[in-house]
Amino acid sequence: ISSVVLGLVLARSQYNELLGLLISTLYGGCVVLLLSGLSLGVGWDGLYQAFYRLLTWLADVVNSGINQDDLVFTMLVSSLFWSLGYYLAWHLFRVDRVWRAVIPPALILISNSVYYTGDANLEPYLIAFVFLVLLLIVRSNLEAREWEWYVNGIRVPRRLRRQVFAIGTVLALIVLVAAWIVP
Repeated sequence: ISSVVLGLVLARSQYNELLGLLISTLYGGCVVLLLSGLSLGVGWDGLYQAFYRLLTWLADVVNSGINQDDLVFTMLVSSLFWSLGYYLAWHLFRVDRVWRAVIPPALILISNSVYYTGDANLEPYLIAFVFLVLLLIVRSNLEAREWEWYVNGIRVPRRLRRQVFAIGTVLALIVLVAAWIVP
């Protein structure tokens, strides 16, 4: 959540993309390292141990060794999710590109549902994701149209946004049900 909030703040700021990316990377790395250190112990000792295990893992990677440290794997996955959250907020609120925000998490979710061999059913997560993406597309398209209407001086009814969302929700549900029924 904090990566999305930081991405929103940086997207609404005057910083350029490179500076926003650097700030998010530094802040995200510190947050991941701090939370990893707190999971190992309170104080500087846990932070030192997390940093030491990360450096040991990097040394093993450079020297073609094998290191299967669970903490470093967790740190790498946390960094990946931090990046996804930041990019989601940046591409939605700065450049208004929905597909750039949606495709990376969709690929991760689809690959997990395809290659997952456990007992848990991942289909409800995929269905919820597709439903929310469809609503996000409705919202993005409506905002683009509202801006065009505003620039051209076209008056819009007050309840239009609510009506479009209601119709978009119904259409998204129809699409999901149709996709579920079709083999």
